[in-house]
Amino acid sequence: MLLDWIAPPECPAEQAVVAQVTTMVGESLAAEPLVVHARIDRGGARAFQLHLRIGEEEESLRTLESDDCAELAQATALIVSLDLQSRAKAAAERPKAPAATEAPQEGSPSGDATVTAPPPARTPAEAPPARAGAPAPRAAAVGVGAELFADAGSLATTAWGSGVMAFFTQGPLRGELGATLWPRSRALASNHPGAGASLYLRTIGLRGCVSVAPSLHVDACIHAEGGSARATGFGISRPTTSNGRWLAAFAGLTARPVTWAELTPRFTVEIGTPLHFATVAIEGLGQVYAPSPVLLRVAAGLETKLF
Repeated sequence: MLLDWIAPPECPAEQAVVAQVTTMVGESLAAEPLVVHARIDRGGARAFQLHLRIGEEEESLRTLESDDCAELAQATALIVSLDLQSRAKAAAERPKAPAATEAPQEGSPSGDATVTAPPPARTPAEAPPARAGAPAPRAAAVGVGAELFADAGSLATTAWGSGVMAFFTQGPLRGELGATLWPRSRALASNHPGAGASLYLRTIGLRGCVSVAPSLHVDACIHAEGGSARATGFGISRPTTSNGRWLAAFAGLTARPVTWAELTPRFTVEIGTPLHFATVAIEGLGQVYAPSPVLLRVAAGLETKLF
């Protein structure tokens, strides 16, 4: 089976549809040279619309609609499986070509000549479908988004941040580039009330994801983040400002359960650890800040596709 599958990134991937067909009919039938064109578009009476054609005949075009893209992928697998089984049954019931019969040569006792029955001509309906080229690659998508973060462990206290990001998707894979600003967080010296440092963190992050539950629109992601941290002392006689580097790594899950008018809410949970950081110490007071070895981040935001 040659599947030409074009669908939005939130829909199941081509491999998932082929796997469902193989499960239903077995590897032997799934390997038959049957060309299947399937395209899922947004819009119509429902959220998604499937255009399915099996073979090259235009009259075989089917159109289905659903609010769940995964249901359309399952319908595609079921229809293709039934078609493969129907073709296999018709081939099994088709009469085989009669074996060549041979009569005695001239000069034999019967005096008849040899007659060889030619194989029956293949009708156009029985001809195998023409092999199409390789399936067209699934369309990529590019978009932008914004998020609000809550972080425990990176700064002295639970902190709130905001950021923007751009993303690129291709099939089940996704890449994101984002920038985040964490406003002031205050770290107090334990042995000197009223003294401490104000901390600011600015980061740029690169996230790579793969879809692990297409029907639920859930991705598993790894995330590398780098930036700079700034600390300014307060409550001391000669406060100063200093900068330090920040590097951390995270792993987590991102879910995009619904889409409203081209806007998609997203929710992320990540656990990470700092890889490189600067501690904050005040002369005479000692260390007032160091990040936790385990970082927890949660985020909520919106994204939209540009093209």
